[in-house]
Amino acid sequence: MPLLQHIASMLLLIGLLCPAAQAAVRQTAQHCARDAANYVHPKLANVQHGSDSDTPLNAVTGDDRAQVIVAVLAENPKMLDRVLKQLT
Repeated sequence: MPLLQHIASMLLLIGLLCPAAQAAVRQTAQHCARDAANYVHPKLANVQHGSDSDTPLNAVTGDDRAQVIVAVLAENPKMLDRVLKQLT
């Protein structure tokens, strides 16, 4: 499994299982994004901010996250065992 997919699936599991961990991960991600913005988007001021009626922003729901987790666990059955060991 690619490392980024593994990290993403673990972050999703943390978010669904522990709201405090989810908040901490979100805050860390926001700090990282803020620090990297000037390097990733050097002309960020030229980008239109806000929603566009032709391409509205879609919210990710808990059901969407759950579907991703189930799909990842279906592809990697051993991961479920590792997760369950960490929870007990």
